[in-house]
Amino acid sequence: MPLNLKTLVNMLRVRLWLTGLLAGLLLLVSVGIRAHDTPVVSLTLTEFDAGRYSLSWSPADIDAALHVAFPGHCELQVQVLACGRKGLVGRLKVDGLGRRYAAVVLLVRALPSEAAAQTYTLTAAQQEIMLEPAAGNRLRHTAAVYLPLGIEHIVLGVDHLLFVLGLLLLTRGLADLVKTITAFTLAHSVSLAVAVFGWITVNEVLVNALIALSIAVLAVEVVHRQHGRTGWSQRAPWVVAFGFGLLHGLGFAGGLVSLGLDQHTLVGALVFFNLGVEAGQLLFVGLVLGMFASYRSLGVILSERICTGAIYGVGAIASYWFVARVSMMFSG
Repeated sequence: MPLNLKTLVNMLRVRLWLTGLLAGLLLLVSVGIRAHDTPVVSLTLTEFDAGRYSLSWSPADIDAALHVAFPGHCELQVQVLACGRKGLVGRLKVDGLGRRYAAVVLLVRALPSEAAAQTYTLTAAQQEIMLEPAAGNRLRHTAAVYLPLGIEHIVLGVDHLLFVLGLLLLTRGLADLVKTITAFTLAHSVSLAVAVFGWITVNEVLVNALIALSIAVLAVEVVHRQHGRTGWSQRAPWVVAFGFGLLHGLGFAGGLVSLGLDQHTLVGALVFFNLGVEAGQLLFVGLVLGMFASYRSLGVILSERICTGAIYGVGAIASYWFVARVSMMFSG
């Protein structure tokens, strides 16, 4: 039977879709084992004499990947920064962020030594700051740093995004979707705060392994729904979202705790980081729903086998992540 043009177009579309799916899954395998890797360094400037500061990097073996441009009136003399009577005020910029290192935490300890240190965080989105006498941690600086950091953390956290995608496929109708996403948001906000305030100690490798397991479990539930097996997870997906959301919040905390926040920055950083996570999450949900809507408007119908294959692929990748992350716990 000869193939007509429409059949050929459909076959080509399916092949392209499957090729893209396979490439995406292979990419997830390569980048998803070590989740939420946020390499952070700290630079401490301690005033030991009027207008003179000693420099201390942690870890100490920072290479030329980062370059700090101090205020123009300050002169760097080996490991001493001389700023004269004016002191350490003016514009400070760190070049090279976003490649090897995700952020630099800057601590400025001024005379007298018992005074509270000023803390600043610089990221690829906020590479420069304005240092002022006793500036502390202003709300605008905190928002400019931690809001994009939260967005980056969720957008680059492919395991979190796959879990949110699974929740979208598990829900039925707008009401279920709103309740499920709200439950997930509330849960990970609570556990994020608990971990950041230090009320519980988080084993990051274990948490990331359990997050991978949660994606695999969710993929199984989506397959059950596609096969018409209705269970409690289909009837109350918001319960699943809340339970696993507590786990994912601990995963979010890893990126924030690693910044070494002090009490002066803790609350503001937590609020804006969480708002950034929510913004990134809502952006992803909007993109997925927009894609589904565009398919319907164009009359494109994906085969059930393709959808099932995609879910099996997500489950397989999550299972691989789980095994790989568990092995990391025992490999040291």
